[in-house]
Amino acid sequence: ERVDRFCSFLQKSMVAEVSQVGDDRPLTQGKFSPDGGLFCTSSWSGFIKLWSVPSCAPTLTIRGHEDRCNGIAWHPGVKGAAPFEGNTVRLASACADGRINLWSLNESQPINVLEGHEDRVNRVAFHPMGEHLVSTSHDMSWRLWDIETTTELLLQEGHSRPTYGVSIHPDGSLVATSDLGGVVRVWDLRSGKTVMPLAGHGKQ
Repeated sequence: ERVDRFCSFLQKSMVAEVSQVGDDRPLTQGKFSPDGGLFCTSSWSGFIKLWSVPSCAPTLTIRGHEDRCNGIAWHPGVKGAAPFEGNTVRLASACADGRINLWSLNESQPINVLEGHEDRVNRVAFHPMGEHLVSTSHDMSWRLWDIETTTELLLQEGHSRPTYGVSIHPDGSLVATSDLGGVVRVWDLRSGKTVMPLAGHGKQ
């Protein structure tokens, strides 16, 4: 009851500060840049859009993919750096065609493309050190990539359904992945083994 009262209070005290139509197709993900100065959206149209914060004014639109763009991730090095300068990786995007694009934000074409998944890529996340990327896919695997060499370092199986969500512990040692069967697994990156399966959810 106390939680319900608190949630009711929050709902009454919250107001929309700004609103913007993100795309004419469904949006798949939205993420703030590490320094909070930009907001990035991805959509089924394949477009990646950047919006300034807090005005929500359009800043950059990239035709990221010919197929659905399922997710994006900011490189941790964007914090404190000019995001539109230099030819270094600033953003990664996941596509339904199985590819992952790496973007510098000052070019209309990706710096590199990571290929290896056998089905659509759902989510991507940068390792906190910024040298590696983790991706999840409908091929029931998650993979670890070296973004400089575009090499696949680890192909990890263990889910019995398509893998979807991914998050990396701030110290970089653990990866959590979820699948469309409702199972979450926590992995130790040093060994590549599951250290904690979480099977409490009943659905996706």
